[in-house]
Amino acid sequence: MVKLGALALGLLSVVAEVSAQRTVNIMPFGASIVSRCWRANLQTKLRDNGISNFNFIGTQKSTCGGTNIDQDHEGHPGSLATDYAAKGNLTTWLNAIDKPDIILMLLGTNDVLLGKKPVAEVLAAYDILIDQMRQRNSKVRLMFSNLLPLDPARWPKAGVDGIVALNTAIQQYAPSKSTRDSPVVFVDNFSGFDAVADTTDGEHPNDAGNVKMANKFYGPTRDAIKAIDDATDDASAAAPKGKGNAEADVQKPTPSPTPSGQTQSQSQSLSQTPSTTAPAKSSAPAAAVLAPSAASAAVPSASASASSSGSAPGSPTSLVPSVSPTASSSSLTPAKATAAGSQAAPTPSSLASSGSSISGAWPVRLIRSVKSVASLAALQGGREL
Repeated sequence: MVKLGALALGLLSVVAEVSAQRTVNIMPFGASIVSRCWRANLQTKLRDNGISNFNFIGTQKSTCGGTNIDQDHEGHPGSLATDYAAKGNLTTWLNAIDKPDIILMLLGTNDVLLGKKPVAEVLAAYDILIDQMRQRNSKVRLMFSNLLPLDPARWPKAGVDGIVALNTAIQQYAPSKSTRDSPVVFVDNFSGFDAVADTTDGEHPNDAGNVKMANKFYGPTRDAIKAIDDATDDASAAAPKGKGNAEADVQKPTPSPTPSGQTQSQSQSLSQTPSTTAPAKSSAPAAAVLAPSAASAAVPSASASASSSGSAPGSPTSLVPSVSPTASSSSLTPAKATAAGSQAAPTPSSLASSGSSISGAWPVRLIRSVKSVASLAALQGGREL
């Protein structure tokens, strides 16, 4: 025999797994190059590959074309890394927005061209900025890009060579700042980028350059989002059973003892007779109790099944999908539940294989259905189907 409470617990565990995936906050950080629209290309590429649980954040906005583009970023034209570090700008901006999970950083071109700062001074500024990032989020993941090349026909040789020198240092510096809790990944935007064909002015990317930058940032960003998703799943699986846990929150019904002189089958027969009195108020959490009309809507095929079997309309058993008396709790798979008259909910594994995101209306319907079943389990008082 399969208890309705067991079915509710199984569905609740599915909801908990589906709900584990969370939105990942991504902050692009730098100067004018960060304000360009490679960010839009990156967002589109992520979504085209089935990744949509992200939110770009920052105090700045740029108008970039495309569908469903998040314009937020933290790119301030003309800025220097050394100025950011000296003035504490980054801390102010970080405290004004949601906590970033991932930071996409490309910063230092103006230190070379405008400030003419030595490499050591720029690296010292990077130290300060990374410390500030980790003060906001000790587990932030940093995608640290080197600098784009400069067109030697438009920029002085000292600037062109200065970019190369700083890039050489960044390639060694970025991995050295990585920790287990806060990884730093080096992103090579210099290689394969044409300072003439891929820029508007020998420095800033044009449309072709934006595509190249998005492609370079895509792999590390995708991997970082996946790592955060996996960590979220692991934390959910390791959560102790208790308050806040779906299995513990839904109280399992306690069967009534069999009266003296009455056989088990007689007791079951009596318990299946619809009661003429109102059922006792459920002791399940308030969030899991829905009105009967909502429960009926959540299990549309159950009333039809009950009508065909002779159950009185509106009775508790008329809302319960029909299940074979010989079914065991281990055999009540989603596919068999469908055969019994209720629609199977998508599983997290099927979502992952299809590349679909955890969004849209079906999670809401699933959660409502689960809550309805949990409510009915409590109202039934543990009686078996």
